[in-house]
Amino acid sequence: MKRFWNRFAAVLTLLAVLALCLLPAACADGLAAVFNAKGKIYVRASSHSKYVKVQKETEVEVVAVNGDWAQVEYAGNTGYCKVKLLTLTNRIHVYAVEDTKIYRSARRSSHYTRVGKGDDFYVVGRNGKYYRIENKAGDSLGYIRIDSVSEKKPSSAHSDKAESATDSRIDRIKRDTVLMDWFEGGEKVLKKGGKAELYDIQSGSFIQVKRKGGTNNAVMEPLTKEDTALLKEAGGGKFSWSSRPAILIVGDTCVACAINTMPEGEESIRDNDFPGCFSLHMVNSRTHETNKVNEKHQKAIQKAYEWAQK
Repeated sequence: MKRFWNRFAAVLTLLAVLALCLLPAACADGLAAVFNAKGKIYVRASSHSKYVKVQKETEVEVVAVNGDWAQVEYAGNTGYCKVKLLTLTNRIHVYAVEDTKIYRSARRSSHYTRVGKGDDFYVVGRNGKYYRIENKAGDSLGYIRIDSVSEKKPSSAHSDKAESATDSRIDRIKRDTVLMDWFEGGEKVLKKGGKAELYDIQSGSFIQVKRKGGTNNAVMEPLTKEDTALLKEAGGGKFSWSSRPAILIVGDTCVACAINTMPEGEESIRDNDFPGCFSLHMVNSRTHETNKVNEKHQKAIQKAYEWAQK
């Protein structure tokens, strides 16, 4: 810690001058934020400048935003970091100013959900020209273009509209989620070769998947490169054997399940950047290696079902 402060003190005299280099494109004075991953605070808005490393959940105050960079105050000092690493702790309530789309990632080429004018969301971060948003309950929704929202409710929006389209979808998923025994109907929910959607509860990501096969559990593959990126991001930026609570969505059927994100075996989709398959478990499903029920997967399934009951 002493070394940290010494490094900051060494550049403190430069910061007063360099602070003028970032022209605030969007003033964010008074906005508290935390790092959503390990990151760096730079002397100036350049990844080539001097920096100090900070841990996930580090608290900062956002002073201004310009493009991909945020000017922040940390422990009495001013520095710069990538906007995408920040999550606001005091959310901003915004409304869609037109019929628009919520994207899975901060790219127009990604999968999307349509929302209507006047639908409301909460801004918790920013990535380039997109806001990272969530619903009132705190469930992550994805990304929406900055120019598509406003803090002012559009005059043509119905005042009695209680929920946004995406909020309603989360509510429908919760309402329809059930527990299914794998050997008593669960295996038939998604046929081999069938496509479906996974809602990863912890990250709030919707991931398109395809079932390759499996007898004791479902052997799955992410459908596209983008879905692989979401799967990897859900695991903290790496693939993992850890069991995760999720909801399998096949048409109107929603089943509480558990997944891991580690690729194994041989893939059938060659251009999705996922070198293998991953497992999806339901109640009483078994691993193919041991032919036994995995208790960690069963606990994750229960967590998924409990999330749906809230």
